[in-house]
Amino acid sequence: MSQSTEFLLEQWGLWQVQGVGLGCVCILGAVQPRKGSNGRPAAEIDDTTACRVDRAVAALRARDAEGYAYVQARFKDRLSLAMLAQRLRVSRYVAQRRLESAVHWVDLALRVH
Repeated sequence: MSQSTEFLLEQWGLWQVQGVGLGCVCILGAVQPRKGSNGRPAAEIDDTTACRVDRAVAALRARDAEGYAYVQARFKDRLSLAMLAQRLRVSRYVAQRRLESAVHWVDLALRVH
């Protein structure tokens, strides 16, 4: 995979905020120009790639709801690690390890499919 999984998840988070979300129907082509309508940067990911990431994250959600919560809070809600730990009421160390585990799971899911 040429792009890091964390980069893909960051772009997926922006793509989700733009209103596509889980269970999407993929449309080929670019999603948006550089800026989204809400002032956030627009996703720099095409719909096909975003849908692959979306399917992997949806599979994570079905398998590990807690891991999904970490991925969503970090990449969709764009929380810092400290804010993530506070929201999920765990230590920063635990938040970092759980997030790493979930990201690794998504990485493997992307490699398999």
